[in-house]
Amino acid sequence: LEEVERITEKLDNLHLDFAKRASPFNNWLDSVREDLVDMLIVHDMTTIEQLLSAHNHFKSTMPDAERGYDNLIELDRQMNALIEQNGLDRSLLKNPYTDLPLSLINRKWNEVLDLIPRRDSVLQQEQHKQQQNERFRQSFREKADHLGPWLENQLEQVLTIGMGGRTSLENAIHQLKNIQQNTAAYKPKLDELEHIHQQMQENFVFDNSGARYTMESLRVGWESLMTSINRVLNECENQILVRDSKGITEEQMNEYRSSFNHFDRDRAGLDHEQLKSCLISLGQDIRPGVEGDREMQRIISVLDPNRLGRISFDAFVDFMTQENADADTVEQMINSFRILSAGKPFITAEELRRELPSHEADYCIRRMERFRDSSAPNNAFDYVSFSRKIIMRKDKKDDEVAAGNPFAHLDKTAVVQEARAFNETPINPRKCAQILCKLLYLFQHGEVISRTEATDTFFATTKLWQSKDPIVRRLVYLAIKELCFIADDVIIVTSCLMKDMTGKEDLYRAAAIRALCRITDGGMLQTIERYMKQAIVDKVPAVASAALVSSLHMMKKNPEVIRRWANEIQEAVSSDNHMVQFHALGLLYHIRSSDRLAVNKLVQKFSKSSLRSPHALCYLIRIAAKLVEEDDSSDRAPFQFIESCLRHKSEMVTYEAASAIVRLPNITSGELAAAVNCLQHFCSSPKPALRFAAVRTLNRISINYPQAVISCNVDLETLITDSNRSIATLAITTLLKTGAEASVERLMKQISSFVSEISDEFKIVVIEAIRSLCLRYPRKHATMMNFLASMLRDEGGFEYKKSIVDTIITIINDNPEAKELGLSHLCEFIEDCEHTTLATRVLHLLGREGPGTHNPQRYIRFIYNRVILETAQVRAAAVTALAKFGQSCPELRKSIVVLLKRFLYDTDDDVRDRSTFYLTTLESDDALARSNYILNTLHVSLVGLERQTEQYVKAGDFSKPFDLKQVPLASQPITAQETKQSALSVEAPVKKEEKNKASRQEIYAQQLASIPSFSGYGPLFKSSPPVELSESVTEYNVTMIKHVFREQVVLQFDCKNTVPDQLLTEVHVELTSAEADDWSLLETISLPSLAYNTIGTTYLSYENASVPASFQAVLKFKVFDVDPGTGEPESDESYDDTYALEDVDLTLADFVQRLNKPDFSAAWEAAENEVEETYGLDANTLEEAVKNFLNFLPLAANSGTDKVPEGKSSHVLLLSGIYRDSSEILAKVKFAVDPSDGSLSMHIIVRGTNEEINNVIANSIS
Repeated sequence: LEEVERITEKLDNLHLDFAKRASPFNNWLDSVREDLVDMLIVHDMTTIEQLLSAHNHFKSTMPDAERGYDNLIELDRQMNALIEQNGLDRSLLKNPYTDLPLSLINRKWNEVLDLIPRRDSVLQQEQHKQQQNERFRQSFREKADHLGPWLENQLEQVLTIGMGGRTSLENAIHQLKNIQQNTAAYKPKLDELEHIHQQMQENFVFDNSGARYTMESLRVGWESLMTSINRVLNECENQILVRDSKGITEEQMNEYRSSFNHFDRDRAGLDHEQLKSCLISLGQDIRPGVEGDREMQRIISVLDPNRLGRISFDAFVDFMTQENADADTVEQMINSFRILSAGKPFITAEELRRELPSHEADYCIRRMERFRDSSAPNNAFDYVSFSRKIIMRKDKKDDEVAAGNPFAHLDKTAVVQEARAFNETPINPRKCAQILCKLLYLFQHGEVISRTEATDTFFATTKLWQSKDPIVRRLVYLAIKELCFIADDVIIVTSCLMKDMTGKEDLYRAAAIRALCRITDGGMLQTIERYMKQAIVDKVPAVASAALVSSLHMMKKNPEVIRRWANEIQEAVSSDNHMVQFHALGLLYHIRSSDRLAVNKLVQKFSKSSLRSPHALCYLIRIAAKLVEEDDSSDRAPFQFIESCLRHKSEMVTYEAASAIVRLPNITSGELAAAVNCLQHFCSSPKPALRFAAVRTLNRISINYPQAVISCNVDLETLITDSNRSIATLAITTLLKTGAEASVERLMKQISSFVSEISDEFKIVVIEAIRSLCLRYPRKHATMMNFLASMLRDEGGFEYKKSIVDTIITIINDNPEAKELGLSHLCEFIEDCEHTTLATRVLHLLGREGPGTHNPQRYIRFIYNRVILETAQVRAAAVTALAKFGQSCPELRKSIVVLLKRFLYDTDDDVRDRSTFYLTTLESDDALARSNYILNTLHVSLVGLERQTEQYVKAGDFSKPFDLKQVPLASQPITAQETKQSALSVEAPVKKEEKNKASRQEIYAQQLASIPSFSGYGPLFKSSPPVELSESVTEYNVTMIKHVFREQVVLQFDCKNTVPDQLLTEVHVELTSAEADDWSLLETISLPSLAYNTIGTTYLSYENASVPASFQAVLKFKVFDVDPGTGEPESDESYDDTYALEDVDLTLADFVQRLNKPDFSAAWEAAENEVEETYGLDANTLEEAVKNFLNFLPLAANSGTDKVPEGKSSHVLLLSGIYRDSSEILAKVKFAVDPSDGSLSMHIIVRGTNEEINNVIANSIS
């Protein structure tokens, strides 16, 4: 019995295990069978791909299912074996736990195995079908996206022609017929789209979500275009008939047509109000009031006698023609009276009665003034003034100015006295509103009133609070905002403003909030905190926006209080109103802007919450872009958010996202592609603003990523003919930056027909683009140089001519092959140049570059002509240019001497002095002196020279000569001159050099000279660019500048404390080095204190400094804990602290300065102490080797040797510079490529006055 019990228990366990496995497996089989036989409903590729993915995933689970099926079979086998082995009754095989037999599971399993390949086949067929449908969609989209914008553009052109005023009627008909022919030529493309659309319908493809145009919209657009062409053609032909029949001029007809069409928007004729506006725009004197109404009734009775309410163009032209025919001009009337008076300046009563009908003569006599001249008879009348009074109207522009600005001649004192009317009872709202407007006008135009006047006016204004007039009340709030800074006791209106702020009049609440926040200082902000919180979450959008924007302004007064309103601001971000959401997001960002982590969380939160406001989304995009720019981590979330906004339905958001991606640093071509595609879509937009934004941004992209914009070239070429000249200019300049070398000639032809139609400002933008194109494709210099020369011959202003001259000079400097062609064009230009500055510049260029050409004597005639024909300034420049030819070309020296002798008696002293000086120098036998005085100019700073000479004269000690070595060398100015930049230009404008412009080194020299410890160090030799010694996101930011004197080195450390609760004292930098033993520390100038968010400077000075040297740097200071709100120390206790900085390195480049030698060969022959070395280089090309060498050693490349000619296997650099002890350095560096293995070698020869420095320079490469 125990054995039977054991067997039975085992069998029972097997039954239970089978039941546990069989039931879920059976459910799975049922579910799978249902899925496998389910009908496919697929409309796009995404759905079929999802189904295929799900099916493949299902098949990947089949091995697990098969193992489950095998387990069930094994359990059944074990139960059968147990019954047979023990001879038990087979009725025990019935499972008490489940009704599922294995046979049923077997059948279902086999069905699933049969259904899987069938499902595979069905899915593959459906995928093939959807791929074909997608090809239909793609083909339709591409062709529709090409045809749709073309139709819109053509329709816009037709409507523009229909508006009239831009061209003659005959020309308009010619343009319309061309458009009609082009439209007919496009008909096959529409038919092709119809065929594709029909195929899509047959394949049950009814949706094409990516297409911007449907077949129906294209059909309607096509019909609308054809109808518009025929209608405008008919209108133009009728207008020609009207013009010819009426005998009016083409200009008059264009003016009438343009004005009529401007107001006739619905093309149904002008109604009476539109007629009035049209007549006023054409100069008809229809004044407001009863008199003007009578005049309009008269005109309407003529134009619309049946009172139909609409006036046709033909009737309008008839009326205007008749009106102009009936009205004589002033000149015609004066000439008529002059004839009547036999040429006298006056006319007598007898002459009027004799020549005119009696009633007309009486009319003139009654209204004419007496002629005021003693020689005239008593009955003489002034017919000139009479004619002007009767006919002549004031200039239309004067009318507009007088009508548009009634406050043009306000007197401040009179207006302030008028403000006393505010005290009157009862209040006159109209009068008070006018006075308030006058006050606000004066304030906005910078008028200043005294504090007493402001206080009196302020208190008078407060009396207007009792007025219920909404206009007066709104003006009162504005006046209080203006007066609160100059009047006394303005705080008394706080209660009134708070009452309005919490009142029931929504019209006043927003204005009251703005005024209240303006007069409330930071300390009183807590008193209105509760009301501001309520206003921020107010249901009225204007109130909430006013509170949010005012809070943003109050952040400057007391940021800590505003930060406590974060919860209310968060609630405002979820507002349904777009502007409230935008303002709330802006305020929330400013609250968290100092915490990078909080800003990150803000972007992550709102990028997922789908902000409804386009303005808020644009602002969030800018925040995310700033995070991407500043964050070096691999966090891609902000960029992914920006990229997702490219697919937003709002054009504003889409463009903002594209613009943000374009501005990101280190963007890849793949990341840029989506933004470019978006901008390309905007290029075909019917909205001019979108087209302008898109093409301007593409222009910006083309500067650094021209390849990314090439895909847009077709759209850009279409925009060349855009009616908006700004868009067309940007399109052509972008094409110039992205076009291939083979397309240069074609682009030049397009520009030649385009440039003549644009203004000088736009031409300058095109010239800048041509300059960059010529630098990219130097072999095309002839084509572009000839084009520039033709532009140079056209009429234009100074800036236009200057930009062309600058471009030609840039091409000459960059491309030696273009030198002679460019100089020839410039010579022709100065033959008829009216701009002295440009002529002198070209003459300077000729003197510098002309002697090095193959035939230098050809330029002598052009230069000599300038001495004969031009002004004194140009003549002086021409004399200098001739002298340079005489020194550089020995074969021409005798001829030059003869020419210079002719100028010894010039009327201008500058020309005479130059001629005398150069003549004496050229006749000298000292070759080095000739080179130094004629070719090698001074390299000192003009500002420094002026300062040193002033000090020399003021000192009064003339026993010693003036020492030119005390003057600092010239360096590039860093104080930027304000240069007007074209609105179209996306590149930085070319800075204009200004006389006596202070350079970086001169500014530093003045700063260091003001410190007593450094005042005796002598002239500053060189200052380095700022070097960051800490990361910008750390607690303390330190920037170093190295100042090198003749014997000393001063290290300047600019420190910034970014910790709000710390005050640093005794701040200084300590340097340590085991190698720089010869560096002797002279002085440490510490920073007494450094408060939060302020910058201070500490100095270290050394002498006997040698290079190279490297130091470990540590910032040392004492720390006081302070209250972040007030900045005051919490206690007198402090502690010492240090902060490790980056290493401080001083290299040879810090002690050497560039110094050009125009006559390098003469200087080289005179130099001594030669040192030479040879090195092998790792560079791949000659260009790379030259570039690396010039970056390593700051010596000036002479004679254009920094440019490596193409195809050369060797190159020689001619370098010059000066060491800090005034030792000149000259070097010849030869780079050569070994033809056997392609390796690069460098041979350097150094000469100079200091042999030790020569050795250092030569050995520095190792």
